[in-house]
Amino acid sequence: MKREITGLLWGVLFLSSGGAWGDTHIPGGYVSGAWTLAGSPYILDGNILVHRDSTLTIEPGVDVLIVPNCRFRIEGQILAVGTEQDSIRFIATDTTQGSGSLDFLHTNLSPRDSSKLVYCEIKYGTASPALDPYMHGGGLYIKNSSRLLVSHCLISHCRTRNVLGIAGTDATTPGGSGGPGGSVQAGHGGAIYCEASNPLICLNTISQNRTGFGFGGQGGSGGYSSSGMGGPGGAGGFGTGGSGGAIYLKISNAIIADNMIADNFTGQGQGGIGGHGGNAYGWYYMFINGGAGGAGGAGAGGSGGAIYAESSFATLQNNLFWGNNPGNGFGGTGGSGGDASGYGYEQISGGNGGAGGNGYGGNGLALTAAWGSSLSLINCTLTAQSALSQGQGGSGGAGGFGLSQAPPGSPGQGINGSHITYGSSLTMLNSILWNNASPLIDPQAMVTYSCIQGGFPGIGNISTDPLFVSTPQGSYFLSQIAAGQSQQSPCVDAGDPASPMIIGTTRTDGVQDAGVIDMGYHYPLFTGTSPVTVTLTPYGTPIIIPSTGGSFSYNIAIANSGSSPATVDVWCDITLPNGHQTGPTLGPVNLTLPAGFSLNRDRTQNIPRSAPSGNYTYNGYVGLYPGTIYDQDSFPFSKSATGDGPAIDNWDNSGESFADWMTPIATAIPESYTLGQNHPNPFNPITTINFSLPEDGWAKLAVYDLLGREVAVLVNSYRPAGTHETTFDASGLASGIYVYRLTAGSFSAVKKLMLLK
Repeated sequence: MKREITGLLWGVLFLSSGGAWGDTHIPGGYVSGAWTLAGSPYILDGNILVHRDSTLTIEPGVDVLIVPNCRFRIEGQILAVGTEQDSIRFIATDTTQGSGSLDFLHTNLSPRDSSKLVYCEIKYGTASPALDPYMHGGGLYIKNSSRLLVSHCLISHCRTRNVLGIAGTDATTPGGSGGPGGSVQAGHGGAIYCEASNPLICLNTISQNRTGFGFGGQGGSGGYSSSGMGGPGGAGGFGTGGSGGAIYLKISNAIIADNMIADNFTGQGQGGIGGHGGNAYGWYYMFINGGAGGAGGAGAGGSGGAIYAESSFATLQNNLFWGNNPGNGFGGTGGSGGDASGYGYEQISGGNGGAGGNGYGGNGLALTAAWGSSLSLINCTLTAQSALSQGQGGSGGAGGFGLSQAPPGSPGQGINGSHITYGSSLTMLNSILWNNASPLIDPQAMVTYSCIQGGFPGIGNISTDPLFVSTPQGSYFLSQIAAGQSQQSPCVDAGDPASPMIIGTTRTDGVQDAGVIDMGYHYPLFTGTSPVTVTLTPYGTPIIIPSTGGSFSYNIAIANSGSSPATVDVWCDITLPNGHQTGPTLGPVNLTLPAGFSLNRDRTQNIPRSAPSGNYTYNGYVGLYPGTIYDQDSFPFSKSATGDGPAIDNWDNSGESFADWMTPIATAIPESYTLGQNHPNPFNPITTINFSLPEDGWAKLAVYDLLGREVAVLVNSYRPAGTHETTFDASGLASGIYVYRLTAGSFSAVKKLMLLK
């Protein structure tokens, strides 16, 4: 991503340029169309809105400058797709005050396709200063907006605001009670607040975000009395910090995958001070008593240092959590009792001091699942959450003076936060929890094939040091002899043998994980170089497919110009008119090429009548499927809205075989039934599903919506023992989460897939 330019430096550049850069000022109101690199930077002079019927496209390299409290609202579609070398940046002009959030509101109701934030930087975003719905979500506020992809983004230094409860009113009548201080809770979701939405949040770095502090209001003072009885002070208000230092989920079934979530924290809570008791004075009263001091308010730190889930069912797959922590809680000091004095009395007493408020540290150093939520952790690493949140009770207020000093208020209790993951509705698979301030997990959690410091019951669990090792790419690789270390981590090849392999590495040399899946987070594969190239040459250009479908022919050539043999994957896919990719249509084919060798094959690609009209790109790749690309080539074609011909209903690819150079693979009958995870996932509109049968028999593979209705039957026939692959074309379905079930013999398994159009 591009180098950061601070808000101060931007200010200097604006003053020195005198507007000569060709800055584009965007007045408040509706926006659509395209923001181009030539017009960058775009300076928002007021609140803007992408209408539900509109699309705004932002080119790579564009800077969007946002002034304090200015909000960027999307009800339609935004396509902010940068590149690894040239990101799109949403920048606060004043990093101290911060900029308003990007608000995705009710985009589920828009006729437009999904929004994308890809290779973007969102920094110094700040939630609304008002106590309104927009007080949540420092970087992104997402509500009723499931059709959203947030990928390869850096979201950092975003926050919700500190909030201060209103002070209670002082008594206005003699001997009257002071009003209570206002109770407040700061906004949730330092980086992202997600409500009634199911976005896909993947391959991001979410770091150094926080939620605001909550300060309860001070109680009002009790009224002075000349009639022998001072008024009591008002109680201090409760103060609660915001929860979800990075992400807050409310009624949201988000998929959060392949992210690094680090150094986020939630705000502290400070209870308000109790109000002072009113003084009392009297002549010839039997009793003269000062008013009691008001109790201090409770203070509670925000919970879920990284993620807080409320009434949500979220899948957290292959995420790395480190350095996240919840907030401390401080109870308010009790108010002091009122003094008493007079003449001709029988008894004179100062008011008792108010009790101190309780302080509660936030729970869940990394994660909290509350209010019926359920979190599924798969191949996550949680480490170096090093600061257990503290709870400190407030001091009791001093007693007032009469003939002697009255008793002080009792101090509040301090209750520290607990657990690395808080909440009982938690399932954990192939994960590592190590070197955190609290290793505790709720005993009702279901944990299997995981490395848990201190141990935890469950199949395949271990409690041995995972032996983390560091490289410039990260600090939590697993020590492996094959990668050059002297010891072998016990987490290597220790995951669930039935789990599908993640594309990624736990090795310092960046080699793809292989064999049985390793426990813990898998880093993206390092970008490599290779002398192997791919070239696509289409025949019969320009290629125009009629509305009924058709086919075209092309040549694919692969060459190894190196001095040693190379083993690579070759595959093709198609970029659709809406920018999404479908496939692979060819391969992946694993080839071993001798040094200095090249080969080429003629192939034919079908395009079905269900494919939309528009402009397409046919892509060819060579590398390690799907995460590492050594070389690629492409050519365009189009599909017309008119024209006749024989109807084509599939995406088949056929032609000359690669068999002579395919890497030999030993075939074996699977030992057990398995259902693989579809790939790609999410997808649009085609995905591939693999399953294995250890014996011949009838198999059914079907897709269902979340209401349990069958929406597609992919396989329903007798199949021989072996590994099988089928494709699912979801062209006629709406975006969302679906499940697919394999039934064979007495075996049944279910997995989720996500269609994102």
